Amino acid sequence: MDSKINIFENFVYNTIEELQEEELFGDITFYLISNIDIDSNIDILHISEKNMRFINHVAPKFFKSKLTTTAKDEWNNLVFKYSSKDAQGRYRVRTEPKKALDKKLKIWVDAKNSSGQPKKEKIKFEEDVIEKKNYKATIKYFNPLINSFIQGKSILGFLKQSKASWNLTKIYLKEIKDMREERLNVIKQIADKLQLFNNEGDNTFYKKIVRPIEMTKSQTEFRENLRILMRKFLSKSDEPLFTADEMVLYILPSGESWNETKDILLIALYEKMNLKEEDIENLNQAIL
Repeated sequence: MDSKINIFENFVYNTIEELQEEELFGDITFYLISNIDIDSNIDILHISEKNMRFINHVAPKFFKSKLTTTAKDEWNNLVFKYSSKDAQGRYRVRTEPKKALDKKLKIWVDAKNSSGQPKKEKIKFEEDVIEKKNYKATIKYFNPLINSFIQGKSILGFLKQSKASWNLTKIYLKEIKDMREERLNVIKQIADKLQLFNNEGDNTFYKKIVRPIEMTKSQTEFRENLRILMRKFLSKSDEPLFTADEMVLYILPSGESWNETKDILLIALYEKMNLKEEDIENLNQAIL
């Protein structure tokens, strides 16, 4: 492993970034051998071609010398966001071997303490990346988004949490999750139709329509919320919010995750509102 990137998933991500920039696509398997001895552990990660093509689609160029705007480079901005701060909003810190000058050899070597153990130094993201504008160093820090993506886990939760655009969400769901276009269209259509209730401002719309969906804890509760929304919609419109066939085939199809439908619907609704994350947090605090 490249000693400059000591997180396996980050190393893998960085590698597929470089490969897709050269338009080299295909399935690839990575092996991490943790110790070269009798008790060696081997971690295996298989990356499919569709993962590489997704990156090529949403971020054909990784960070170079500057951080671009969210509108122009949404995926890389999400990578930056989750690399820079932890769940508590604190800037991340990484450690690496501290260097010392060997006066005899006149070279820099790993420093050791009095017990002969390697010395470590803490490097802060804000100093290492932001102040120096060294955006390529972003890949050296733990990133839960990259970790989940490389491990083959869903990143839909990250997209919802970050209020990602419908465009990025759709690309991810189609290219990585193999979701049907028809299902996405039906869910997006529901979000569009619900704008009928957004005539008193985003704050009221969030409290009355969006938050009840956010608070849903089970498929039964989610189904009931949809029925309530259907009745409200029919009181103002001659057409239904969705049909029975759409409910069975696309909204809550057999074998599919209801929670996934909920997250997709929320992402589509968030895009319609001009509320930032802190605005929603303040509204929730006021409700509580």
